[in-house]
Amino acid sequence: MLTRTRRQVHLRRIVCTGYERDDGLWDIEGRLIDIKPFPLELPEHTVAADEPIHEMTVCLTIDRQWVIRDAVARTVL
Repeated sequence: MLTRTRRQVHLRRIVCTGYERDDGLWDIEGRLIDIKPFPLELPEHTVAADEPIHEMTVCLTIDRQWVIRDAVARTVL
């Protein structure tokens, strides 16, 4: 097999966590974070290497029958 050099240019992390609430409902929270291993010039600011470009979350609240009771999405950074 031929060995090739590679250079990482992007990292996307997705983490999902479930929470049981005291009212009997469940929150399923997903978080997505994008990171570049080099500084990134954006129109409004510069993002340092290995710092999040942005972070997005979504939280679904469900009941025991898997009915979605609420949904909240937000973008940070």
